[in-house]
Amino acid sequence: MDIPARLLTKNHSSVIPSQVLYFDTETEEERQGVVSVHRMKMAWTCKVEYDSKGEVRSEHWMEWKTGDAMCRQIAAHCYEKTALWIFAHNAFFDLQAGGFFEWFTAHGWELQFVYEAGLTYILVIGKGKRTIKVVSSTNYFKCSLKKLGVMVGLSKLDVHFKNVSKQDLSRYCRRDVEIVRKAIESYFGFIRRHDLGSFSMTIPSQAMRAFRHRFMPEKIWIHSVESAQKLEQAAYFGGRTECFRLGLQKGGPFVTLDVNSMYPAVMASESLPVQLVDVLDHPDVEWLEDALRDHCVVSRCQIETPE
Repeated sequence: MDIPARLLTKNHSSVIPSQVLYFDTETEEERQGVVSVHRMKMAWTCKVEYDSKGEVRSEHWMEWKTGDAMCRQIAAHCYEKTALWIFAHNAFFDLQAGGFFEWFTAHGWELQFVYEAGLTYILVIGKGKRTIKVVSSTNYFKCSLKKLGVMVGLSKLDVHFKNVSKQDLSRYCRRDVEIVRKAIESYFGFIRRHDLGSFSMTIPSQAMRAFRHRFMPEKIWIHSVESAQKLEQAAYFGGRTECFRLGLQKGGPFVTLDVNSMYPAVMASESLPVQLVDVLDHPDVEWLEDALRDHCVVSRCQIETPE
């Protein structure tokens, strides 16, 4: 059978963002009837340029009082043919509060890609040969900024928002940017140290990139045979999660068993198929026994048993 398929290409590059802007906003709540609108009160940005080894070539800190001025400076930091990467914790909130969407739309920037689901947020916009890529740090760190600060060794500051001074609010906001920066720089370093390929916008895509970069010794062919795809999807399942008993259990002690990283463990220790070679309807048992000697087989079967 002639199987239509494409080759899953190996990844050879190791590109980490070189033009990066970290930012955070502080807002004040404005009531509009039954709706609460958060308006930017102030913000901090930190624009950093890195060299090919990840060393800081330059950095520029700025405090902002208006979203218009901040967005104008962000656009000025974006150069042709080199994407400007923007990182913020819960990025959509800060973009919205800072008037990012309105300003860049009004100045001719166009949407190229957007994705939002749960804590994952990605936005890509462009104008001519310039590109801005916004990625929420929650794509990688599924926790509050306070917990993230503990992870990277920078404690988030405490303020009382109802009576905080401008100076204390400014320090509070800047510290949040410092936390985001240190977390993302740590992640950049992790990718470099372990040679995981180029930086990617989410954890799953980073894992796939790492696999294609270092852990793919065989050529893998991705087929497009619909009947085979349906069988593959039906055969792909995780561990059992049924509740055999509900309520308070007596008679312990009880033992919990689990498999850590089950799919990667199987991939590391077992042989897996890399190419679809045939699709058959109603093969005889002798053919199937022969095929199972040196092939993997997925099938939908009707089984007759004496019980």
